[in-house]
Amino acid sequence: MAQGPRGDGLGEGLHKGLVMRCAWPVGFAQGARILEPLALSRPADDKDRRHVRHACGYGCVRCGATIYQYRTVSGSADVDDIVLLCPPCAHALAGRPGAEQALRIMRQRPVARQSQFDRRKLPYALEMPDLVVVPGVTMRKTPMPILFGGVPVLRLDAPEVPGGAVEIGITLAMAGEAPRPVVVANEWLPQGGEGDWTFERPGNRYVITSRDRSAQLILAAVTPGLLALELLRTFDGCRMLESGHNGTRIDGVACPTPAVKSQIVGMAV
Repeated sequence: MAQGPRGDGLGEGLHKGLVMRCAWPVGFAQGARILEPLALSRPADDKDRRHVRHACGYGCVRCGATIYQYRTVSGSADVDDIVLLCPPCAHALAGRPGAEQALRIMRQRPVARQSQFDRRKLPYALEMPDLVVVPGVTMRKTPMPILFGGVPVLRLDAPEVPGGAVEIGITLAMAGEAPRPVVVANEWLPQGGEGDWTFERPGNRYVITSRDRSAQLILAAVTPGLLALELLRTFDGCRMLESGHNGTRIDGVACPTPAVKSQIVGMAV
């Protein structure tokens, strides 16, 4: 696809340079009130959550990442005071002088709605993306590429609006523990567990790692409409699933990875 995804006023004038960070606005009063930490504030009503997502451009207002949390700017539960922030950006802003004023500006001009933002390096798309599961094997328009022990490890769905964020769900289990939904419809850890999992966004990749580093998932945005599962390691009781450059393995034993199209489930192991 030659063109980057556009739609709903998103992605006007795509350019080659990916905006890796949003520059801190200049001239904030040093005595501005600071919210420490930026409180989680998930609207209870789905209509209000949709309002926040639309206002923020369907991604973190600071960097554009499409895995995020709902956080209040000043402590108010008003939907117009709530922003989408990915965990690294929330951590970077917490306790920083002028954070509240900066977030108000970012909410008015979220990075994902700025014309210079290149969404081609993140999971924004016009429709449900295809997924490279292992090198040479692509699952096309398959919402649940991998079921492990009956649990969908990764879920993919079309964005809310053309050009918006691909809907992503991720369920992982570290060694010896039960599976946990770490991402639900792009929302990071909606059921809690901040100390158990970490989220990083180096370049075009999302990296999710358990606290003991036994479980990990690396998802890369290759082109608009195409993602790649570069690494997966998760558990089901005493069984371990690994997927990556060496194919798919259960407890070290190779298993076939099918190339499928328009199936609900790609493979069940």
